[in-house]
Amino acid sequence: MIRKISIVVVIFFTILIFRNYPIVRDNIILSCELFLNRIFPSLFPMFIISSILINLNFILYINLIFKDFLAKLFKINANCGYIFLMSIISGCPSNAKIAKEMYDDGLISESDVQKIILFTHFANPLFIISMVKNYPYLVLLAHYLSNVIIGIIIRNKYPTSSIKASKVNKSVPLGEILTSAINSAMSTLMFILGTIVTFYIITSIINTPFTNLIMEMSQGLKYLETITLSIKAKTILAGCLLSFGGICIHFQVYGILNKLKIRYLPYLLCRLLHAFLTATILFIIIPK
Repeated sequence: MIRKISIVVVIFFTILIFRNYPIVRDNIILSCELFLNRIFPSLFPMFIISSILINLNFILYINLIFKDFLAKLFKINANCGYIFLMSIISGCPSNAKIAKEMYDDGLISESDVQKIILFTHFANPLFIISMVKNYPYLVLLAHYLSNVIIGIIIRNKYPTSSIKASKVNKSVPLGEILTSAINSAMSTLMFILGTIVTFYIITSIINTPFTNLIMEMSQGLKYLETITLSIKAKTILAGCLLSFGGICIHFQVYGILNKLKIRYLPYLLCRLLHAFLTATILFIIIPK
């Protein structure tokens, strides 16, 4: 039954794509421009750097500095501290990619992955500063602080593994590490590009205020600027959108982690909580 419904939906969307092809084409071009101008430049170098640092055992040095603080604050495997710190710099879905690489290298468990992605859903700081028109640094502060609060709230959830950081690929030449990092980064980025284009196509066909706001984060922020609201209200809604992430980001995270048994409901609930906490903080700190 589900298969038949899926076939009908796909055929229906195919017909709509042909009927609205000029609009669909323009949105495909727009989504590709967004990816090339904003997303690729911020994510590609961080994907490369993160992969190389993991293979060069940089996590061992990170653990020496932050192990006790982050492990006790969030009750996480000390190795997860690296994911938390790198996610602050690079944003989502980098957290999922780094977590997947560390899981593949045996540095964290599946339960660690489930826990760490719940409170490392950071939007890229450069993306926030460039996309949020009003009070971008206050939005950045509220967005980050909310994640920390979520980490503290769920600190007793999910068992923490006792896996310790160990040297990874210590005999692999740097050239081979770089090649592997580039291949992995490009594969993930092409997947991200594909999801962004797909969701832009969906919103071009189902053009409603709800889909424009909730489907894709950057599109939602642009649409928000067209709505007649006060500056404070727009800023609070922008913070909510960034913290929820959009369905496209959710799809990217779980596409990267598709081989792991990661439950979606806790992630969804934490994103809703993240949006609520961000809105509350912004309501308090933004001037009237």
